Amino acid sequence: MIRSAAKEILGLPSDTPNSMLYSPNNLKGLGLPKAQWEAFLQNYNSILILMRADDKHIKHTHTLNEDIKFCAKIFSIPEEKFHENTSSRQLRKHLREMEFKTWCNLPQKGMGVQLFQEVTYVNKWVANHNDISSSEWVAAMKMNANVAPVRGVPGRSQDGSRCRHCSEYETLPHVLGFCSKRYLLRIGRHNQIRSLIAENLRKTGFTVVEEMICNATNRSIRRFDILAMDVSKNIGWILDPTIRFEMSLKQADEVNKEKQSIYDPCIPDLITKYQLNSIKVIGLFIGARGTITRFFEDFREGFRLPKSLSEEIAVTALKSSIQILNHHLYAPN
Repeated sequence: MIRSAAKEILGLPSDTPNSMLYSPNNLKGLGLPKAQWEAFLQNYNSILILMRADDKHIKHTHTLNEDIKFCAKIFSIPEEKFHENTSSRQLRKHLREMEFKTWCNLPQKGMGVQLFQEVTYVNKWVANHNDISSSEWVAAMKMNANVAPVRGVPGRSQDGSRCRHCSEYETLPHVLGFCSKRYLLRIGRHNQIRSLIAENLRKTGFTVVEEMICNATNRSIRRFDILAMDVSKNIGWILDPTIRFEMSLKQADEVNKEKQSIYDPCIPDLITKYQLNSIKVIGLFIGARGTITRFFEDFREGFRLPKSLSEEIAVTALKSSIQILNHHLYAPN
């Protein structure tokens, strides 16, 4: 009853995974109390109080160690995690993390969810709604659980599963990353994030060039997003932020290697043009659902950029993706 009421009040579909409801806020879950846990957690609290009392009568009349084992069995948690210093709050946190793992293992509704745990401080919007309207928050939670009303999700369409604007299979990754109908909105999303990174690099002291043409060794012409230069050391970095739907933990490394294969042939031309000693290519993957990876965080820390940049990029990517989804679903053809 609590689950159904929460989904109805929040405007979430009935097939929103229950494990998302119980997952922690910092992992983009709702952090709701699970009634199935609470009775035994309160029982566990009582056991802890009795154990700390150190009363001989209690020891003779209660089998507290057996009670602890019973709680461990109920929660499916190893007994070694239970001791007199383990609080019910710690157990509840552990149970929420177990629910998050259950959510990650869902084949369709858990797609890419494991990336939500890489950099958690950017997920604070789930609890405090900063810079997110109520309607955007609901749309974001639907996207997190992959239950947005696209035709590829079961039960969402009576007109088949093909995209309403092209002939491809209409899934959330297709809408946010591939459908040609919203190409300009995706370009706008990318440009916003590119400008945020470039602006913060300038504030940190780097010389930055954006959106310039360069020549590859095979004589093809390419356009890079950002060239950041440390003029005191005559070194530079080609930075290429890429927004894609979250799929796997390897995605950030795959994007980095992909961008290196594209822009490494341009390095000789740029070294000559900007009189640098060396240039390195870094591909920066950013999740379309406002996800920041450990790879991006390492880049941010290495370039001495503020934590606020990751938070701003996460919210910008999320809000832009919501706009793309809403245009896809509701805007005239």
